[in-house]
Amino acid sequence: MVPLATGLSDFEAKVLTARLGADGIIWQLRGVVDSVYPIGEIDVLVPDAELDDAMALLVGAFDLEPDDPHELADATTAAPADGWSWWVAALVLGATGLFFCARLFAVG
Repeated sequence: MVPLATGLSDFEAKVLTARLGADGIIWQLRGVVDSVYPIGEIDVLVPDAELDDAMALLVGAFDLEPDDPHELADATTAAPADGWSWWVAALVLGATGLFFCARLFAVG
């Protein structure tokens, strides 16, 4: 088994494997799949003999140039998180700390 796409989210991996399975291509997932805590990346593997067919399927699905491997690699990896996720996490953490301090002063 060789990697076809790496760094996918749970949803992206499921969509890709559904497409591969519909075309009769055997696949395997590596990583955290269907977990309560979906943290981490998922790799989609296909047999070495079916790699060319799977790549052609991806090129058709993403409308990419088959001669440019960098474009194909960029399209099959997960998009980086934007800056908003950091601000939301900081806001939630700050609100939790403020609530904890308010409860501490109210009780004691």
